[in-house]
Amino acid sequence: MITSGYLIGQIIDEFSSLGEQAKLRNRLGLSDISVFSENFFRDILNIIEGYKLVNTNEDRANEPGVDLGDEVKKIAFQVTTTKSSDKVKNTLKKITEEQLKKYDRFVVLILGDKQSSYEAVTTALLNRAVSEISPDINFDPNKDIIDLTDLARKVIGLDLESIKSLYRLIRDQMSKVKIELQVPDQDGNYEVNGYKLWEDLPSPKLGNGYNFAEWEHSHSKPTKPPQDDVDAAKEAIQTLSKRLHKLPRVTREFLAVLFERSEVHNYRSRDRRSLFLPTVEKTYPDARSEIELLVTENLVQINRDPVDYDDHGLIPPEIDLCMCVGHEGIKLSLYDFVTEKNLSFRHVLVELDFSQF
Repeated sequence: MITSGYLIGQIIDEFSSLGEQAKLRNRLGLSDISVFSENFFRDILNIIEGYKLVNTNEDRANEPGVDLGDEVKKIAFQVTTTKSSDKVKNTLKKITEEQLKKYDRFVVLILGDKQSSYEAVTTALLNRAVSEISPDINFDPNKDIIDLTDLARKVIGLDLESIKSLYRLIRDQMSKVKIELQVPDQDGNYEVNGYKLWEDLPSPKLGNGYNFAEWEHSHSKPTKPPQDDVDAAKEAIQTLSKRLHKLPRVTREFLAVLFERSEVHNYRSRDRRSLFLPTVEKTYPDARSEIELLVTENLVQINRDPVDYDDHGLIPPEIDLCMCVGHEGIKLSLYDFVTEKNLSFRHVLVELDFSQF
Protein backbone atom coordinates (compact mmCIF):
# COMPACT_ATOMS: atom_id res chain seq x y z
CA MET A 1 0.00 0.00 0.00
CA ILE A 2 1.34 3.45 -0.92
CA THR A 3 1.60 5.57 2.23
CA SER A 4 1.28 9.33 2.67
CA GLY A 5 4.97 9.41 3.60
CA TYR A 6 5.92 7.94 0.24
CA LEU A 7 3.72 10.40 -1.65
CA ILE A 8 5.10 13.35 0.33
CA GLY A 9 8.63 12.20 -0.43
CA GLN A 10 7.87 12.05 -4.16
CA ILE A 11 6.29 15.53 -4.08
CA ILE A 12 9.22 17.08 -2.21
CA ASP A 13 11.72 15.43 -4.57
CA GLU A 14 9.92 16.96 -7.55
CA PHE A 15 9.87 20.38 -5.87
CA SER A 16 13.62 20.08 -5.26
CA SER A 17 14.30 19.12 -8.87
CA LEU A 18 12.16 21.97 -10.15
CA GLY A 19 13.89 24.39 -7.79
CA GLU A 20 17.30 23.54 -9.24
CA GLN A 21 16.03 24.22 -12.74
CA ALA A 22 14.52 27.54 -11.62
CA LYS A 23 17.83 28.56 -10.02
CA LEU A 24 19.57 28.15 -13.37
CA ARG A 25 16.99 30.37 -15.05
CA ASN A 26 17.48 32.93 -12.31
CA ARG A 27 21.26 32.98 -12.80
CA LEU A 28 20.73 33.60 -16.51
CA GLY A 29 18.21 36.37 -15.86
CA LEU A 30 15.25 34.43 -17.25
CA SER A 31 12.38 35.44 -15.01
CA ASP A 32 9.42 34.91 -17.35
CA ILE A 33 7.35 31.74 -17.12
CA SER A 34 4.50 30.48 -19.27
CA VAL A 35 0.81 30.64 -18.42
CA PHE A 36 0.90 26.84 -18.25
CA SER A 37 3.50 27.00 -15.46
CA GLU A 38 1.50 29.69 -13.68
CA ASN A 39 -1.59 27.48 -13.84
CA PHE A 40 0.40 24.56 -12.46
CA PHE A 41 1.33 26.54 -9.34
CA ARG A 42 -2.18 27.95 -9.16
CA ASP A 43 -3.48 24.39 -8.81
CA ILE A 44 -0.77 23.51 -6.28
CA LEU A 45 -1.63 26.52 -4.10
CA ASN A 46 -5.34 25.76 -4.37
CA ILE A 47 -4.74 22.25 -3.06
CA ILE A 48 -2.28 23.21 -0.32
CA GLU A 49 -4.02 26.34 0.94
CA GLY A 50 -7.63 25.72 -0.09
CA TYR A 51 -7.68 28.83 -2.27
CA LYS A 52 -9.67 29.34 -5.44
CA LEU A 53 -7.01 31.20 -7.35
CA VAL A 54 -7.52 32.06 -11.01
CA ASN A 55 -4.91 33.14 -13.51
CA THR A 56 -5.30 36.89 -13.98
CA ASN A 57 -3.15 36.79 -17.12
CA GLU A 58 -5.68 34.68 -19.02
CA ASP A 59 -8.08 37.60 -19.32
CA ARG A 60 -5.46 40.29 -19.59
CA ALA A 61 -1.96 39.52 -20.86
CA ASN A 62 0.76 40.18 -18.28
CA GLU A 63 -1.43 41.66 -15.54
CA PRO A 64 0.98 44.02 -13.72
CA GLY A 65 2.18 42.83 -10.31
CA VAL A 66 -0.20 39.87 -10.11
CA ASP A 67 -0.36 36.44 -11.80
CA LEU A 68 -2.89 34.61 -9.63
CA GLY A 69 -5.76 35.92 -7.55
CA ASP A 70 -8.53 34.76 -5.22
CA GLU A 71 -11.03 37.61 -4.83
CA VAL A 72 -13.01 35.75 -2.16
CA LYS A 73 -10.05 35.29 0.18
CA LYS A 74 -8.59 38.54 -1.19
CA ILE A 75 -5.10 37.19 -1.85
CA ALA A 76 -2.90 37.50 -4.95
CA PHE A 77 0.38 35.92 -6.06
CA GLN A 78 3.23 36.86 -8.32
CA VAL A 79 5.04 33.72 -9.56
CA THR A 80 8.66 34.15 -10.65
CA THR A 81 12.02 32.41 -10.87
CA THR A 82 13.82 35.62 -9.86
CA LYS A 83 14.50 35.87 -6.11
CA SER A 84 16.12 39.32 -5.99
CA SER A 85 14.94 42.23 -3.87
CA ASP A 86 14.64 44.31 -7.03
CA LYS A 87 12.13 41.81 -8.43
CA VAL A 88 10.01 42.00 -5.28
CA LYS A 89 10.15 45.80 -5.19
CA ASN A 90 9.23 46.01 -8.87
CA THR A 91 6.28 43.66 -8.29
CA LEU A 92 4.94 45.80 -5.44
CA LYS A 93 5.48 48.98 -7.45
CA LYS A 94 3.28 47.61 -10.27
CA ILE A 95 0.27 46.82 -8.09
CA THR A 96 -2.64 48.96 -9.27
CA GLU A 97 -5.46 50.72 -7.45
CA GLU A 98 -7.89 48.26 -9.03
CA GLN A 99 -5.93 45.33 -7.61
CA LEU A 100 -5.85 46.95 -4.17
CA LYS A 101 -9.64 46.96 -4.19
CA LYS A 102 -9.70 43.21 -4.95
CA TYR A 103 -6.92 41.93 -2.69
CA ASP A 104 -5.74 42.58 0.87
CA ARG A 105 -2.60 40.44 0.70
CA PHE A 106 0.06 40.14 -1.99
CA VAL A 107 2.52 37.23 -2.01
CA VAL A 108 5.61 36.63 -4.14
CA LEU A 109 6.23 32.93 -4.86
CA ILE A 110 9.86 32.24 -5.78
CA LEU A 111 10.38 29.11 -7.88
CA GLY A 112 13.61 28.01 -6.28
CA ASP A 113 15.11 29.36 -3.05
CA LYS A 114 14.40 32.85 -1.76
CA GLN A 115 17.15 35.02 -0.35
CA SER A 116 18.09 34.70 3.32
CA SER A 117 16.90 38.28 3.89
CA TYR A 118 15.18 41.10 2.04
CA GLU A 119 16.49 44.18 3.81
CA ALA A 120 16.27 46.21 0.59
CA VAL A 121 12.54 45.43 0.38
CA THR A 122 12.03 46.45 4.01
CA THR A 123 13.86 49.72 3.30
CA ALA A 124 11.71 50.37 0.24
CA LEU A 125 8.54 49.81 2.28
CA LEU A 126 9.73 52.34 4.83
CA ASN A 127 10.47 54.94 2.12
CA ARG A 128 7.47 54.58 -0.19
CA ALA A 129 7.67 58.07 -1.57
CA VAL A 130 11.05 57.12 -3.05
CA SER A 131 10.29 53.50 -3.94
CA GLU A 132 6.88 54.41 -5.45
CA ILE A 133 5.16 51.57 -3.59
CA SER A 134 1.56 52.42 -2.70
CA PRO A 135 1.06 53.20 1.01
CA ASP A 136 -2.07 51.03 0.93
CA ILE A 137 -0.12 47.82 0.29
CA ASN A 138 0.35 45.66 3.36
CA PHE A 139 3.43 43.51 2.76
CA ASP A 140 5.63 41.64 5.20
CA PRO A 141 8.85 40.33 3.56
CA ASN A 142 9.13 37.67 6.27
CA LYS A 143 5.69 36.20 5.50
CA ASP A 144 4.80 37.32 2.01
CA ILE A 145 7.87 36.06 0.13
CA ILE A 146 7.71 32.28 -0.09
CA ASP A 147 9.56 29.61 -2.06
CA LEU A 148 9.26 25.92 -2.92
CA THR A 149 10.74 24.92 0.43
CA ASP A 150 7.91 26.75 2.18
CA LEU A 151 5.38 24.90 -0.01
CA ALA A 152 7.08 21.58 0.78
CA ARG A 153 6.73 22.22 4.53
CA LYS A 154 3.01 22.81 4.09
CA VAL A 155 2.60 19.52 2.20
CA ILE A 156 3.59 17.58 5.31
CA GLY A 157 0.57 18.89 7.19
CA LEU A 158 -2.02 18.05 4.51
CA ASP A 159 -4.69 15.37 4.87
CA LEU A 160 -4.28 12.20 2.82
CA GLU A 161 -6.81 13.10 0.11
CA SER A 162 -5.11 16.44 -0.51
CA ILE A 163 -1.72 14.72 -0.67
CA LYS A 164 -3.10 12.28 -3.24
CA SER A 165 -4.57 15.12 -5.31
CA LEU A 166 -1.28 17.00 -5.21
CA TYR A 167 0.67 13.88 -6.13
CA ARG A 168 -1.59 13.19 -9.13
CA LEU A 169 -1.23 16.78 -10.32
CA ILE A 170 2.55 16.69 -10.08
CA ARG A 171 2.76 13.23 -11.66
CA ASP A 172 0.60 14.28 -14.62
CA GLN A 173 2.03 17.75 -15.31
CA MET A 174 5.53 18.10 -13.83
CA SER A 175 7.33 16.86 -16.95
CA LYS A 176 5.70 19.55 -19.07
CA VAL A 177 6.45 22.24 -16.48
CA LYS A 178 10.12 21.23 -16.55
CA ILE A 179 10.09 21.47 -20.33
CA GLU A 180 8.50 24.93 -20.10
CA LEU A 181 11.25 26.05 -17.70
CA GLN A 182 14.12 24.71 -19.79
CA VAL A 183 16.97 27.07 -20.59
CA PRO A 184 17.90 27.55 -24.27
CA ASP A 185 21.48 27.05 -25.45
CA GLN A 186 23.56 29.77 -27.07
CA ASP A 187 21.77 29.19 -30.38
CA GLY A 188 18.32 29.52 -28.82
CA ASN A 189 17.57 25.79 -29.05
CA TYR A 190 15.98 23.78 -26.23
CA GLU A 191 16.96 20.29 -25.08
CA VAL A 192 13.36 19.18 -25.55
CA ASN A 193 11.15 20.88 -28.11
CA GLY A 194 7.76 20.20 -29.55
CA TYR A 195 9.10 19.46 -33.02
CA LYS A 196 11.17 16.54 -31.74
CA LEU A 197 8.16 15.09 -29.91
CA TRP A 198 6.31 14.42 -33.17
CA GLU A 199 6.81 10.93 -34.53
CA ASP A 200 8.20 10.66 -38.04
CA LEU A 201 5.64 9.92 -40.72
CA PRO A 202 6.25 6.78 -42.77
CA SER A 203 6.99 6.95 -46.49
CA PRO A 204 4.34 4.80 -48.21
CA LYS A 205 5.45 2.22 -50.76
CA LEU A 206 2.71 1.70 -53.31
CA GLY A 207 2.29 -1.07 -55.82
CA ASN A 208 0.57 -0.51 -59.16
CA GLY A 209 -2.43 -2.68 -58.23
CA TYR A 210 -1.57 -5.48 -60.69
CA ASN A 211 -0.64 -8.15 -58.11
CA PHE A 212 -3.83 -7.68 -56.14
CA ALA A 213 -6.02 -7.55 -59.27
CA GLU A 214 -4.32 -10.66 -60.66
CA TRP A 215 -4.75 -12.53 -57.37
CA GLU A 216 -8.42 -11.54 -57.15
CA HIS A 217 -9.04 -12.37 -60.83
CA SER A 218 -7.39 -15.80 -60.50
CA HIS A 219 -10.20 -17.03 -58.25
CA SER A 220 -12.67 -16.82 -61.13
CA LYS A 221 -10.68 -16.80 -64.39
CA PRO A 222 -7.09 -17.98 -65.01
CA THR A 223 -6.36 -15.02 -67.27
CA LYS A 224 -4.73 -11.64 -66.88
CA PRO A 225 -6.92 -9.06 -65.14
CA PRO A 226 -8.44 -6.26 -67.23
CA GLN A 227 -6.65 -2.94 -66.98
CA ASP A 228 -9.75 -1.38 -65.43
CA ASP A 229 -9.48 -3.82 -62.52
CA VAL A 230 -5.78 -3.04 -62.12
CA ASP A 231 -6.47 0.70 -62.10
CA ALA A 232 -9.29 0.27 -59.58
CA ALA A 233 -7.03 -1.75 -57.26
CA LYS A 234 -4.28 0.87 -57.57
CA GLU A 235 -6.69 3.67 -56.67
CA ALA A 236 -8.02 1.71 -53.69
CA ILE A 237 -4.47 1.09 -52.43
CA GLN A 238 -3.69 4.79 -52.69
CA THR A 239 -6.87 5.69 -50.80
CA LEU A 240 -6.16 3.16 -48.06
CA SER A 241 -2.57 4.36 -47.74
CA LYS A 242 -3.67 8.00 -47.41
CA ARG A 243 -6.16 7.16 -44.67
CA LEU A 244 -3.62 5.12 -42.74
CA HIS A 245 -1.02 7.85 -43.18
CA LYS A 246 -3.23 10.25 -41.20
CA LEU A 247 -3.28 7.97 -38.19
CA PRO A 248 -0.73 7.77 -35.35
CA ARG A 249 1.63 4.82 -35.51
CA VAL A 250 0.08 3.22 -32.40
CA THR A 251 -3.34 3.33 -34.08
CA ARG A 252 -1.96 1.61 -37.18
CA GLU A 253 -0.36 -0.98 -34.90
CA PHE A 254 -3.70 -1.44 -33.17
CA LEU A 255 -5.37 -2.08 -36.55
CA ALA A 256 -2.66 -4.57 -37.54
CA VAL A 257 -3.29 -6.59 -34.37
CA LEU A 258 -7.03 -6.46 -34.99
CA PHE A 259 -6.42 -8.16 -38.33
CA GLU A 260 -4.05 -10.70 -36.80
CA ARG A 261 -6.60 -11.67 -34.14
CA SER A 262 -9.76 -11.38 -36.22
CA GLU A 263 -12.11 -14.23 -37.12
CA VAL A 264 -15.08 -14.93 -39.36
CA HIS A 265 -17.84 -15.33 -36.79
CA ASN A 266 -20.78 -15.84 -39.18
CA TYR A 267 -23.13 -14.16 -36.72
CA ARG A 268 -23.78 -10.86 -38.48
CA SER A 269 -21.63 -11.09 -41.62
CA ARG A 270 -20.22 -14.04 -43.52
CA ASP A 271 -18.08 -11.79 -45.72
CA ARG A 272 -15.86 -9.86 -43.32
CA ARG A 273 -13.65 -10.65 -40.37
CA SER A 274 -14.41 -9.21 -36.96
CA LEU A 275 -13.64 -9.25 -33.24
CA PHE A 276 -15.96 -8.97 -30.28
CA LEU A 277 -15.84 -5.40 -28.99
CA PRO A 278 -15.85 -6.27 -25.24
CA THR A 279 -12.90 -8.63 -25.73
CA VAL A 280 -10.83 -5.91 -27.39
CA GLU A 281 -11.74 -3.29 -24.79
CA LYS A 282 -10.69 -5.61 -21.96
CA THR A 283 -7.49 -6.60 -23.75
CA TYR A 284 -6.24 -3.18 -24.85
CA PRO A 285 -6.33 -0.31 -22.27
CA ASP A 286 -7.05 2.56 -24.69
CA ALA A 287 -9.08 0.60 -27.22
CA ARG A 288 -12.01 3.01 -27.35
CA SER A 289 -9.99 6.02 -28.56
CA GLU A 290 -8.16 3.92 -31.16
CA ILE A 291 -11.43 2.49 -32.46
CA GLU A 292 -12.89 5.99 -32.73
CA LEU A 293 -10.00 7.06 -34.96
CA LEU A 294 -10.39 3.99 -37.17
CA VAL A 295 -14.15 4.48 -37.44
CA THR A 296 -13.57 8.10 -38.46
CA GLU A 297 -11.39 6.92 -41.36
CA ASN A 298 -14.03 4.27 -42.24
CA LEU A 299 -11.55 1.44 -41.73
CA VAL A 300 -13.65 -0.38 -39.12
CA GLN A 301 -17.29 -0.29 -38.08
CA ILE A 302 -19.02 -1.26 -34.85
CA ASN A 303 -21.87 -3.66 -35.54
CA ARG A 304 -24.40 -3.69 -32.72
CA ASP A 305 -27.30 -5.35 -34.55
CA PRO A 306 -29.08 -7.62 -32.04
CA VAL A 307 -28.44 -11.28 -32.82
CA ASP A 308 -29.57 -14.34 -30.86
CA TYR A 309 -27.36 -17.41 -31.00
CA ASP A 310 -29.06 -20.65 -29.96
CA ASP A 311 -29.51 -20.62 -26.21
CA HIS A 312 -26.54 -18.33 -25.51
CA GLY A 313 -28.50 -15.09 -25.66
CA LEU A 314 -27.48 -11.95 -27.52
CA ILE A 315 -24.13 -11.85 -29.31
CA PRO A 316 -21.95 -8.92 -28.13
CA PRO A 317 -21.13 -6.04 -30.51
CA GLU A 318 -18.42 -6.73 -33.07
CA ILE A 319 -15.60 -4.65 -34.58
CA ASP A 320 -16.13 -5.17 -38.30
CA LEU A 321 -12.91 -4.87 -40.34
CA CYS A 322 -14.70 -3.31 -43.28
CA MET A 323 -11.83 -1.27 -44.87
CA CYS A 324 -14.32 0.80 -46.88
CA VAL A 325 -12.18 2.38 -49.59
CA GLY A 326 -14.55 2.02 -52.53
CA HIS A 327 -13.20 -1.35 -53.70
CA GLU A 328 -15.06 -4.55 -52.95
CA GLY A 329 -11.94 -6.71 -53.20
CA ILE A 330 -9.98 -4.67 -50.64
CA LYS A 331 -13.07 -4.54 -48.45
CA LEU A 332 -13.63 -8.30 -48.42
CA SER A 333 -10.31 -9.91 -49.24
CA LEU A 334 -7.45 -7.86 -47.76
CA TYR A 335 -6.89 -10.42 -45.00
CA ASP A 336 -6.79 -13.34 -47.46
CA PHE A 337 -4.41 -11.57 -49.84
CA VAL A 338 -1.95 -10.65 -47.09
CA THR A 339 -1.93 -14.12 -45.55
CA GLU A 340 -1.84 -16.08 -48.84
CA LYS A 341 1.06 -13.95 -50.09
CA ASN A 342 2.90 -14.43 -46.76
CA LEU A 343 2.98 -10.69 -46.18
CA SER A 344 2.95 -9.02 -42.77
CA PHE A 345 0.04 -6.94 -41.53
CA ARG A 346 2.55 -4.92 -39.55
CA HIS A 347 4.56 -4.09 -42.66
CA VAL A 348 1.50 -3.36 -44.74
CA LEU A 349 -0.65 -1.41 -42.27
CA VAL A 350 1.97 0.13 -39.97
CA GLU A 351 4.88 0.82 -42.34
CA LEU A 352 2.50 1.35 -45.28
CA ASP A 353 4.38 -1.10 -47.47
CA PHE A 354 1.93 -1.84 -50.29
CA SER A 355 4.73 -2.59 -52.76
CA GLN A 356 3.50 -6.18 -53.21
CA PHE A 357 0.03 -5.02 -54.17
